[in-house]
Amino acid sequence: MKIRIAVVVMVFFEGRILIGKKRSDSSKSFAGKWHIPGGDLKSGEKLLTGACREISEETGLKIDSKKIRQIDVIGFLKPDQDEFVNILWLYTKLEAKTEKERAAILNAKPNGDLEAIKWILPKDIFCELDILSLSRMPTSAKVLLEKI
Repeated sequence: MKIRIAVVVMVFFEGRILIGKKRSDSSKSFAGKWHIPGGDLKSGEKLLTGACREISEETGLKIDSKKIRQIDVIGFLKPDQDEFVNILWLYTKLEAKTEKERAAILNAKPNGDLEAIKWILPKDIFCELDILSLSRMPTSAKVLLEKI
């Protein structure tokens, strides 16, 4: 059985959370759907390094690994693929020291597997995300959304 480790990074800025829309032609999960950015760790890659890489690859945003916090870990079996997936849920809050930095964060562009990204209010996430993405969101992440 294959074991896969992935990260989901909830990125917050000015009271909003970043979500991404996976390209419709993607062969990966959530094709054409809105989700919280993240992805698989590479073999031998450290957790925080992988989290920073995934956000950078998908949005161009640079996040400080020292400001990433763990929310939860979930795991599930994909019997049709003989695979067990562990997903580490993380979060970080971005800060802008200048108006230029603020503009760069707010105007981040989708890259890689994403065709769009947007900043939304945490309360709107339950209307925006795909049902599968929501079903895999741990309760602790939902609680965090209510506190932001």
